[in-house]
Amino acid sequence: PSLAATYSDLGQLLCSMENYNEAVSYLKKAIDVQSVSSSPHDAAFAKSQYIMATILVKLRRCEEAVVYAKRAVQI
Repeated sequence: PSLAATYSDLGQLLCSMENYNEAVSYLKKAIDVQSVSSSPHDAAFAKSQYIMATILVKLRRCEEAVVYAKRAVQI
């Protein structure tokens, strides 16, 4: 798997373990890698944005979550 996919998978795993802050860290890394290496319409990129939004909601960081959710929808 690619580096971005690995970061995303780790973020999802940490989220399932309710380790949300660390999950955010890994998803940010995935999104950073994907923003450079993926197509702007890549489904994996949209999925990472969506997962980030859901985690941010769980952390009650709703304004940030809206930004990521909007990006996911635009992709």
